[in-house]
Amino acid sequence: MARDRIVVEDLRVRAITGVHAWERSQLQELRITCVVGLDLEGAAAHDDLGRSVDYGTLVDDVATHVAEAQRSTIEAVARDVAGICLRSRRASCARVRIEKPGALLRVRTVAVEITRRRSALLRDALLSLGSNEQPERNLSATITALAELGDVLAVSRVVRSPDVHGGVREYCNTAVRLATTLPAAALRRRIKALEHAVGRTADDGAVPVDVDLCLLGAEVVTGDGLRVPHPDVLERPHVAVPLAELAPDFVHPETGQTLDAIARGLGRTLETAPFDVTPASRTE
Repeated sequence: MARDRIVVEDLRVRAITGVHAWERSQLQELRITCVVGLDLEGAAAHDDLGRSVDYGTLVDDVATHVAEAQRSTIEAVARDVAGICLRSRRASCARVRIEKPGALLRVRTVAVEITRRRSALLRDALLSLGSNEQPERNLSATITALAELGDVLAVSRVVRSPDVHGGVREYCNTAVRLATTLPAAALRRRIKALEHAVGRTADDGAVPVDVDLCLLGAEVVTGDGLRVPHPDVLERPHVAVPLAELAPDFVHPETGQTLDAIARGLGRTLETAPFDVTPASRTE
């Protein structure tokens, strides 16, 4: 562990967890302790929370995820929580302890404890972004905000596409490659909050931004309205083409095809928009 640490001790969350039928039918209390290793000298010297990890936000994120995730094992809960603890690049490592009181009759509690480095939990998330309202501004703002969820590694060119649902507004689409430690459900939750922050509240066909989690390493995730890989990767050129531009050799974990092969198989050339939203092109 790092010399400096932030400690969150005995966070109590009621959640569905377990492999037995009775465990899946009722809430049980989990007790969570997180120790995040990071360098706190900058925060202390400048009295600046921005140079640390906001433990209030950390507690909210962990509690929300654990309450909603419905994991089968506390081992999986612990790994998820470690990923949330390590979201910020300021964090280098995390130790997580998950206790399940009353899990066995003859003991007070059962617990798992794991230690993970940030580098061990980082994997590539491939995201598809679309906008049909002020796309240059809204796509740029979204990509800037995505840096709060991980490390933005690359951004594709922007392509034009018609509305697949028959609307009259043309879309501009791009893709982002993001290195993140967040579990899929937590990442999706943060993405949806980001969409609303950018302004996705219109009901007149205007979409300031739509962000889909398309691929997350080699993971296959289903349930609670979440499906990774996203079905549009195999069906929509405006999704597959920008993704293939970023990661042509990335292998779809269900079909075994590379993204380049998927994009070529869809057989459609997309017009490039007259602007791009890569970080180097943005102006403040």
